[in-house]
Amino acid sequence: MLSVGNDDDTTANGSSLIDEIVRDGARRMLAAALEAEANAYVAELADQRDENGQRLVVGNGYQGNLDVIMPYRTPANGALTDWHEDRNTIRRKVRASACSTRARMTCWKILRDYRRAAIAHLHNIALAG
Repeated sequence: MLSVGNDDDTTANGSSLIDEIVRDGARRMLAAALEAEANAYVAELADQRDENGQRLVVGNGYQGNLDVIMPYRTPANGALTDWHEDRNTIRRKVRASACSTRARMTCWKILRDYRRAAIAHLHNIALAG
């Protein structure tokens, strides 16, 4: 006879099949309730805007990584202001310094690893010979 569970009516992880069905249904109901609540919250606050006219609350909004400093991009209708150009210049200098330092550290790490390997190799030769 074809069966879904084991001989003792349990699933692979030891719980009964009916328990698994109930848990799956509860997960789906909870996910649907949370999504409905989030949609209602966003719809309730849809008319609130900041000083730039952007909505304050959006569904699945993304603020971005605040730890990463991104350069200002040239807008489609013209050039950057002097202030934005100055900020980009400062950011380029900081980024170049950080990249150079990282490259030097990587180079020293590689050299250190090769040195250790060479010393270990010479030690093995001395032990063998």
